Amino acid sequence: MNALRTLSLLACFLMGVGSLAQAAPARAAITFKGAAPLLYGIGEVVLHPAVFVDESQSATCNVSPEIVSQSIRLALKNSPVPLLLEESAPPIQPEIARVHLLPVVVSLYDHILNCTSWINLTVEAEHVLRLPPVGLRKEARVIYWEKGIMLTSPISVHDTVISKGFRDLSLGLVKGWNAAQPSKSDDLDSPKPPVSARDLFPVPGADDASPSPTSKP
Repeated sequence: MNALRTLSLLACFLMGVGSLAQAAPARAAITFKGAAPLLYGIGEVVLHPAVFVDESQSATCNVSPEIVSQSIRLALKNSPVPLLLEESAPPIQPEIARVHLLPVVVSLYDHILNCTSWINLTVEAEHVLRLPPVGLRKEARVIYWEKGIMLTSPISVHDTVISKGFRDLSLGLVKGWNAAQPSKSDDLDSPKPPVSARDLFPVPGADDASPSPTSKP
C-alpha cells in the first residue's frame, strides 16, 4: 500500500514538473565561446516573487512567497550580488546590465506525513539577437545561472527545510558570481602576447630537431 502511494506521489510530481515546463517560455540554448563568464559585468539582479506551480499544495506544505523571498534576501544580503527587489527596482539604465532572479516551487503532500518540493533558482534575461546572414531579429531568453534541488521532510518542518534550501541555492549563486569575476591580479584589458604562426601550426618533431654537428676534414 505504501509503495502504491509512493508511486502515485511520484507520478503527480512528474506531472507537476511537466506542466511547469509547458508553461515556461521556450529557452534558447546559447553558448558563448571565447567570451567572459556570463555573470561577469552584471550590474543589477532583480529578485521576482516565487512562482508556485500548485499554490494549494504549497500552502498545505506551509511554503509561502514570504519564506522564499526572505530566505534569498538573507543569503544575498552581504554578498557581492547587486540584488534589487522587483517592486522597488528603478527604471532600467542603458549603461547597466540587468538580469532577473526567478525562484520556482513545486510542492506535493503525500496525505500522510510528508511533503516533497522541487525548488529552483534561475538567473536569466531576454535579449534580441540578429541571425546571420540576413540579420533576422530573434528574441531569446538566456539563462546565466540555474540550480535546483528536491527536498522531502515531515509537513511540520517543511517550511524550515525549504527556507534552508533556498539559502543554499542562493549561496551557490554567490559562489558562481565570485568565480565569474576577475581576480585582482587579472587585467581583462591588458594586451596579450602575440601568437606566432609556429604556435598556431606546430611542425611535428620541430622542437626535437637539432642541427647536426659539422664534421671537420
